[in-house]
Amino acid sequence: MKKKSVHQQDNILHANTGSFFNGILKFIMLFFLLQLSVLQGADAAIVSVSTARQVYVDGEPVYILYQLQGLEAGYPVNLSVNLQMPDGTICFLGPDLRFSPLNPIWLVQGFPFAPVRIDDGALPLMLDQSLVMAPGEYSITAEVYDAAASRLIARDQSGFFLVNAPYVDHVEPSQGITGDIVRIHGEMFGTNQDLVKVLIGGREATIMEISPQTIVVWVPYGATTGKVTVAVDGALSNPVDFLVGPYIEELSKSVLEPGGKLLVKGFNFDEDTNRNYVYFNGIRGTVTKASSTQLEVLVPDGNTGPLSVKVNGMESNARPVTITPVVESLTPSTGNVDDTITISGWNFNPVATNNYVVFNAGSDDEVAATVLEASSTQLVVRAPAAETGVVEIYTDGQKAGGDVAFTYPPLVSQVTPGEVMAGDSIEITGLNFEDVEQRNTVTVGGVTLTVTSATAHEITARTPLNLSSGTVEVTVNGLKSSEAEFLSVYPAPVISSVSPSSLEAGDTSSYITVTGIGFVSGVKITLDGPAGTLAPSVSVGDYNTVKFKIPRGASPGTYTVTAIRHIAGRTLESNSYSITLR
Repeated sequence: MKKKSVHQQDNILHANTGSFFNGILKFIMLFFLLQLSVLQGADAAIVSVSTARQVYVDGEPVYILYQLQGLEAGYPVNLSVNLQMPDGTICFLGPDLRFSPLNPIWLVQGFPFAPVRIDDGALPLMLDQSLVMAPGEYSITAEVYDAAASRLIARDQSGFFLVNAPYVDHVEPSQGITGDIVRIHGEMFGTNQDLVKVLIGGREATIMEISPQTIVVWVPYGATTGKVTVAVDGALSNPVDFLVGPYIEELSKSVLEPGGKLLVKGFNFDEDTNRNYVYFNGIRGTVTKASSTQLEVLVPDGNTGPLSVKVNGMESNARPVTITPVVESLTPSTGNVDDTITISGWNFNPVATNNYVVFNAGSDDEVAATVLEASSTQLVVRAPAAETGVVEIYTDGQKAGGDVAFTYPPLVSQVTPGEVMAGDSIEITGLNFEDVEQRNTVTVGGVTLTVTSATAHEITARTPLNLSSGTVEVTVNGLKSSEAEFLSVYPAPVISSVSPSSLEAGDTSSYITVTGIGFVSGVKITLDGPAGTLAPSVSVGDYNTVKFKIPRGASPGTYTVTAIRHIAGRTLESNSYSITLR
């Protein structure tokens, strides 16, 4: 049977579109689009057949694109088109433009190839009513024969799948965070993952495994709470609710101070501040501002470790953060060398060697302490041989916040001079004094001296006029010095020797040296002898020495040498020594 002048139809023929499945009469409209054009190039295919999509859902029209090209104008050809069903049955396209298994091989005979184009030309091809279109794979074959030689000159084959619309029954689990594995259970997914697209919360998920009833995917980065859908070659499934948990994308900083602010950026946070739970290694921070993509959090006195966000019962990925340590107290805060000290605070490293403790920190004499024990909230150290001062703690290289100090008892190392006259000043050198005069108390034999100046290592104090000899003690911050020097105190200047004790009466150029105690500026020397009382000029060397020369006019004989001082309205006179003028 022959079909002629197909190319001369320039109108569009219409047919009703129907569907049939499971024994119910259905039609699928196949549009046989003949586009006739002359294409240049020796390699161009003579015939090609394809469908608009590879997967069709039951009830949808299936569109077939059939093209001839590259033949010489007017070349006579015979055409054949057949459809192979999923069960292997082959249905040829018959003269009634229907595919039917009852059709023998049928050709459109003597079709002259000509450079004629049918604009919007469409020829409806239908399935015979006896066909039952079951889900499965269909194959379409187009053949071109040389009409004169009855020889096959071109052949092309294509195919499509017929499915019901993919159906999602449930998603397991029904919630998750970025990176979680999710199994989608349903029907009609097929096995070709290149044709399947899974969306979770608006983002395409990567398919790991696929079968007709199950798809395994990752929850994609950036997915938000919403729907899960499956599209099979464009055929979209029903949507199923899916709850996407929070995801931390970025932190404004990774080294944090307790009480400071931290910005947490990511996805799926709750806009209600009270519904976001931000944990710093298990300790909750305070969320002060919230949006779906950013949280502002006050850093607690937490511990260094992972930071996570929990929303709707789901916990996000973890990000490492370092919270700087905080020192709260020293127990005791005063003590002696080798005492055991407990440092309390937060964020210490439980490994003792990862903590560094410095006494008298910031000075030229800072000393590291030995850490005996460590936990996240306590360090036990041995007080080193250091001075009173600030104690600093470093954990994993991070300096602890908080101000603490350790006070050692004052230590008196030297008192200068060791012998004084009552009313004179002494200098005390040692350790752990206060640089504020009023915070230091100096006593000699229980009698308090007046502190006139003080530094951490030196105190100057004035002795009272009624002072007696005794032990020097220094008290600072309630702590007394454990070792002290004995101070000898005399009520008046004391002469212990005069040298030389004899010289020529007319020698007015040689010095006579007087040694003893209490020689300060203003001290006077008197000479009592044959010429009466003489008052030579004196030169004070230091507290223990004074020099003078024999004045002119001194007569030969024996003279008594006496030192005289005036203190607080009192005149104090020393013992006497004799010298001889020859």
